[in-house]
Amino acid sequence: MKKELSTEDVLKEYKNFLRIVSHDMNAPLRQLKSFTSLLFSSIDKDFGDEEQEYVNFIKSAISRLTAMQSSLLTLSRITTNDVEYKKIDAAVLVQDAISNLSEIIQEHNPIITFNDLPAIEVNALQFESVFRHLIENALIYHEETEQRKITISSFESDHDLIFSVQDNGIGIEPQHKDVIFDIFRRLHGEDDYGGRIGAGLAIVKAIIERHGGKIWLDSEFTENGSQIYFSLKQV
Repeated sequence: MKKELSTEDVLKEYKNFLRIVSHDMNAPLRQLKSFTSLLFSSIDKDFGDEEQEYVNFIKSAISRLTAMQSSLLTLSRITTNDVEYKKIDAAVLVQDAISNLSEIIQEHNPIITFNDLPAIEVNALQFESVFRHLIENALIYHEETEQRKITISSFESDHDLIFSVQDNGIGIEPQHKDVIFDIFRRLHGEDDYGGRIGAGLAIVKAIIERHGGKIWLDSEFTENGSQIYFSLKQV
């Protein structure tokens, strides 16, 4: 009789898979990148337009594989490494995230509002990443016809703090409300919206769940943007 795996066993296998894949991909990817670069540089002068297009496809594929491996490594570290928690104002982490997005912030000049956010007990580096990914997504998935607006707010619910990140971007349809948090799941073409690999929200979800919280999308889709919520225990 086949024994069913417990939730704990499945989680352990998932963590092992992430660790093995993220680390074992590193060396062959480095070699692939290095040797293809040497090859292309040695014969580049003999390429016509069609051959150069093939070269660009290969370089693009290697870049995407490298980004995917890096995301898997990040997920592996989030789910396995011990981290230090400390009490910090959420507004400080939002401001750090905005500072680390200075290039795209300058490009789009958005209006970002985040008044009266509470103190939270988290790993500061990981939670700066949470806000950074959510803000960056709100900036990227947006039409160019109007100014980007992002509002970050919070409220109390029972023993939890609920945070909301709302934008006026392209929105997310209700049928995608769960799959958007899957690793490497994209709702758009490979080259649309900067060619994102679809790892940001999976990383955000892993961090929040590591902190004992949950994340979800407001299922009321509108064409005027989206609203993502996540919960944390009150300090």
